[in-house]
Amino acid sequence: MKKPQTNCYFYMKGAFYGLKKVDTAGKAFRYLLYAKAVFVRENAISYTIPFPHPKKDIFIIKLNSGIPFPDCWHTLKQFYEAIASDYICLDYFNRKIIVKSDSEKTYIIECLSDVVIIKKNLFNINAKYPDRGEADAWSDIDLYCLFDKHKLKTFLEKRICYLEQYKPLIYHKEVYFVAPQIGGVYNDGLHIDLYTVTYDFLPQTDQIKILYDPENILNDYPGRDLMIEKTTFIEYFDYITFTLLEFEAAYCRKDFLWASRLGYDVFTYLCRILRYIYDRKNAQLGLKRLHKKLDCKVYENLYRAADLLGPSEILMGVTILLEITLDIMKKIPHDLLQKINLPFFMFFTERIKDLHKR
Repeated sequence: MKKPQTNCYFYMKGAFYGLKKVDTAGKAFRYLLYAKAVFVRENAISYTIPFPHPKKDIFIIKLNSGIPFPDCWHTLKQFYEAIASDYICLDYFNRKIIVKSDSEKTYIIECLSDVVIIKKNLFNINAKYPDRGEADAWSDIDLYCLFDKHKLKTFLEKRICYLEQYKPLIYHKEVYFVAPQIGGVYNDGLHIDLYTVTYDFLPQTDQIKILYDPENILNDYPGRDLMIEKTTFIEYFDYITFTLLEFEAAYCRKDFLWASRLGYDVFTYLCRILRYIYDRKNAQLGLKRLHKKLDCKVYENLYRAADLLGPSEILMGVTILLEITLDIMKKIPHDLLQKINLPFFMFFTERIKDLHKR
């Protein structure tokens, strides 16, 4: 029989509790049940957080005040590791614990030898700028840090150190895309891109979550839609047509691997067209999560075409893509439709259809 732990922690009915083994009676163990939560006082309002205060009669704690707590890091680390909640994050390097309360507020428990200080986490989400609401367990993180240009150099030199305060990185690379950027992967597979920008180079498109802005610099952030120009939309049809020209040549040469690659290019441009038609505000996203925006019939046909874009069935796959393109023409505004080079597009569409007869 495995000997039970001296202390056991658990969550029940909105509160945290502890079981402490006090003595034995024959083969049985006797435990003392006690509450493991305190109230954090903030602006005359109290919020509950799990916390094993060494004095059992203490239920209210003031923020930013030292709490005597012998061997605090060792005790708190065991306590919060045992809870194993997604609402708790341990920073082993700095000996800090980040805890989300029952009110969605977040607090930092800082361990200083034999003293604990509980602080409010300033990185609370600004609800004025919600994101697109598409984040899930597989999402990566695009994190932008906005700096005065005179302080930029010092921060750039410490980016890896800051990123690893969360977890160890198993990969990182410095690149320059829209700004100095660190692309990194944590030891749990999470992908993060850290961009360091000044206000003049901060992208103005898409929705953001403002984590920390005490001076309200981003109060006028426009959050423009991810739209594309009408001229770009029109050009997509020319790109498809030129790709069909190359596809015909590759298919007739029986270079089916290259023809398959060209078929995927047609698929990509068509998806951009569909995104513009069904979700114009996010047209720059192209294929990403497009399946959630399409009509059922369009999605089913597009899925079927994608299944057939391998070398063995590539001609049928491209033919279905062209059928989808012709079908959605009626959804294109008349002023745009007039600017598309339809004779050019139809010329090669018919040539692709003729390939079935050869």
